[in-house]
Amino acid sequence: MDKFFETLRTIDNQCCYGIKSVEFALQERAIDTLLISDNLFRAKNTATRTQYVKLAEKAEKEFNVNTVIIGTLSPAGERLKMMTGVAAILKYPLPGIDDIEEEDDDDEDGENESLFIDGGS
Repeated sequence: MDKFFETLRTIDNQCCYGIKSVEFALQERAIDTLLISDNLFRAKNTATRTQYVKLAEKAEKEFNVNTVIIGTLSPAGERLKMMTGVAAILKYPLPGIDDIEEEDDDDEDGENESLFIDGGS
């Protein structure tokens, strides 16, 4: 998490957070490290849990991305949870990544469905 926040602060467009931004970066093969809050794997809504499990599996197996699950009991984990719960450090700057509109990622009712993870893109 320290590397994420340092990169976010110092290098434009080389970090992203929020499900849509992370999925876009993954699709572009730009992710070096994927960070996911452990609370997303314990979401009350099954669709939400499944979405993040699929994201982690896809990142690791198909794109060979280093995936780190961060516990919310740590200060860094709590900070990530407050920032949508999912973030990525990119291999290179990805112009326009900050322009991707995110919905409310705290939605545990499963209304934030992703086309990329569900195979729609």
